[in-house]
Amino acid sequence: MSKSKHEEYDAIRRAFYLYFQLQVLQSTGLIIEASPIEYSLLDQTLDWKGRRYPWNWFDLKRKFRNIPARFELAISVDGELCGLIIGKPSRGRRHLSAYYLEGNPSRMRPLKTILLEMLLEGMRLYGDALNCSYLRLIRPVEGLLETYRATGFQVAIGKNIGLYCERALKRGEI
Repeated sequence: MSKSKHEEYDAIRRAFYLYFQLQVLQSTGLIIEASPIEYSLLDQTLDWKGRRYPWNWFDLKRKFRNIPARFELAISVDGELCGLIIGKPSRGRRHLSAYYLEGNPSRMRPLKTILLEMLLEGMRLYGDALNCSYLRLIRPVEGLLETYRATGFQVAIGKNIGLYCERALKRGEI
């Protein structure tokens, strides 16, 4: 992929992070940091106690780094990493898929009760920026299927991907 493609999507992501922060501030009054998933932030995941998932976020970041249109979002408050989500759009941009998402398991972390909603809203905004028609959660955690259904996702099984959740993305949805 050309350097210009990477630069084009880097610019889209920079605008997305700023817009997302403003949307969160406007709708909740909370000041968050929305950023790419940086290795320096990932150091915090090494200290997360009680994690449900054995994912190595350093490896996931490396796996997705060469995909120009990748979706990556780290949400922090006052320098404390609260949550991460990473994925990519389909080739024709029919859908934006999230492959991994995780919140800091600490009971005391900021955004505990609204983090999932924020990660999904970030995904929606990025999908809208890329003109995707659907959002997908690939291999979702079965314990969260009802939560995903409550936010408009439908559960499906794909031939090559197994269990996933999908939701239509309406243009200009706010």
